[in-house]
Amino acid sequence: MRLAQYRPFANDGLSGHAVLTDLVLAAALEGDGNVPSLRDCQETCKALWGLDVEIDELREIVDELLAGGQLERANGHFTISETSGSELARRLQESGRLESRAFEDWEASLRTLNAGLTDDDVHNLREDLDAWLQRLIARHGVESALILYPEVPRAQELFEQIERNGIDFLPAREGRVGEIREQALFLFVRQPTEAQRILLANLLNTAYFLTVFSLDTEGGRLVQELTRGQRVYLDTNFVYRVLNLQGPRNFLSARRLLEMTQTLGYKTAVTPWTVAELKYSLERARTFLMSRPIPPGELADLAASATTDENFVTAYWRRIKEKPVSPKDFFEFYAQIEDQLAQHGIEVVDEGCRAVDANKNAINEQLGVIERALGPYDRPDPVKEHDVKHRLLVERLRGDSNRGFATAGYWFLTCDSLLPRYDRAAAEAAGTLPFCASSSAWFQVMRSFTPRTEDFDQTLSDLLASPYIRYRGRIGYKVVEEVVGRIDLYKGNTPQLAAKVLLDTALLREVAAEPETARRQELIDNAIVAAAEETQRQLQESQAREGAERLARRKAEETSGEAAAALVAERRAREALEEKLECERRDREEEKLRIAVQFEETRLKQEQSVKTLGHQVKDQATELRTLKKQLETRSKRMRSALVVLAAVLILAGTIVPLVVGTVSGAWPVTLFLLGGLAVAGGVLGFAFGHQRVWGAVIVLGVVLGIVVAVHEIAANHRTGIPSSPAQTSP
Repeated sequence: MRLAQYRPFANDGLSGHAVLTDLVLAAALEGDGNVPSLRDCQETCKALWGLDVEIDELREIVDELLAGGQLERANGHFTISETSGSELARRLQESGRLESRAFEDWEASLRTLNAGLTDDDVHNLREDLDAWLQRLIARHGVESALILYPEVPRAQELFEQIERNGIDFLPAREGRVGEIREQALFLFVRQPTEAQRILLANLLNTAYFLTVFSLDTEGGRLVQELTRGQRVYLDTNFVYRVLNLQGPRNFLSARRLLEMTQTLGYKTAVTPWTVAELKYSLERARTFLMSRPIPPGELADLAASATTDENFVTAYWRRIKEKPVSPKDFFEFYAQIEDQLAQHGIEVVDEGCRAVDANKNAINEQLGVIERALGPYDRPDPVKEHDVKHRLLVERLRGDSNRGFATAGYWFLTCDSLLPRYDRAAAEAAGTLPFCASSSAWFQVMRSFTPRTEDFDQTLSDLLASPYIRYRGRIGYKVVEEVVGRIDLYKGNTPQLAAKVLLDTALLREVAAEPETARRQELIDNAIVAAAEETQRQLQESQAREGAERLARRKAEETSGEAAAALVAERRAREALEEKLECERRDREEEKLRIAVQFEETRLKQEQSVKTLGHQVKDQATELRTLKKQLETRSKRMRSALVVLAAVLILAGTIVPLVVGTVSGAWPVTLFLLGGLAVAGGVLGFAFGHQRVWGAVIVLGVVLGIVVAVHEIAANHRTGIPSSPAQTSP
């Protein structure tokens, strides 16, 4: 049930990010409007609600709140701004009034059930109601949202299930309270007033607030059963961070990510290739530093900041600023790299490495792929070979089975932002499970799979009791849509300006309460102008600060000597070149994409034309087959008719005259017979072929028949007596 993340607050945009924002503000309110430090904020979340939050998460949220004007810096602390504090205070007051009205309505309903209830009876029923609602929300998970809509049939099914579960977990009550308690509890959810509906929605928001933000402990154990024993190989750049070679912030972040990964049951390892790369980098750094004078601490730190390289040289430069140490002692500390890794729970595993090393063809093929994928972001050949081998290793260990994230078995964890690009280029098909994961993406996955509280129910209870978390109020989407529409008409609109206006919930509520359209538009326009002026002022102040900072950096660079200035200039030139190359690369990719889109559109049009033509040809072929069948049918009928006609002509031209005796003389009989036979033969020939030849025969037969008929008519006219063959003499 608790894995279901129903979000009834979607219109307010609440997500895991917004949850953290509310937690930071709530922690500040609990501290009288102050947050002394990120560490203090982290400890407040743990103490008040039992929630574990990460320093890196809090840092991002606090920076956003500072940029948005909700927090301000004061004497090294973070303080809630006056505007934000006023809005939060108003929300708390409205929350209190709403809660009082909801329970006043409920108490009035209780009096109708039993007019003899005392104040103590109502107090006891209120305690039972709070406990029952908490159990209801925790037990029924996502379906609890149905209690907001008692008129829905599925809600009635939920109520029946709740009634079957009973209320035996509540303390025993006697007398009037025990008699009406069950009816009183169900009265709150079966017939809620408007205030009670809103209160229930706020309680549900808080419960789902927690499910969005944290996995239940039981869910965490289910995840560990899937991940236990799977192996995560660490890239060289991540090992640098774990060994505290890239500054304290990266060290703490990497250590925390490593801890979460190992807690979930993953085994963390490196290959002999990574160990060899670390030792090679260590030896090169030793040679470099031994051959050059050691710069002063401040200059060394500036040099480390100026370069984009991250290795043992830059790590040593940072170290001597904090605490002077000789190169010999520094490198002897890291010489036994395997022991350093073992202290962090990282083992060296060579499984499958020899087989990959022996597959030279695959390595060379992948080197070509990675060179094309990286484009202008070239790197030394040993580094590319190191990355290629790890991809081949992970693929080999995973095998040919169809794996998903839960059953991947093996991963390669890297801080290199370009390695996922190579992975996508080398994938044989879209949707293929990647072999590597960036540290930022892996952190999000590990954090979501790691419960933030050891006691889910207690944390839920603490959150339900906190007015800072529970109440968010409601602003309809139509109001937001109207505000966005007015912002869109503003000529100088920017995402920052829109955010500043939309985050002003007091304005949105005022707009929602204003019935006149002209007045609403005036309120919105005034807010846009004010926000634009404020944004412009902040921009000017930011530019002034940046100018002062640039001037200070320039003076510092001038005093740090020519070496530091050269390093800074080289870094800037490299950054400019990289930016230029990146722009050119993006232009090329956009051009390729445009050409690909055009090609695809042309191909689709051609396919559509071919399909249309095919349908037309098919239709014409169908019509031709139909016409052919009709012609064949007509031809058969005509042939049959001609055969019948031929038979009739034979009978009429031969048998009938002989029987009746209408022909006299031998030659008329002969001619009559020949005419009849000619007509019959012509008809048959015309029916079965040679139409022109037999057509002439038919004409001849008809002519002969006509001659015989004329002759007979003339003979009969002269004699007046019909003749017969029997009467004819030579």
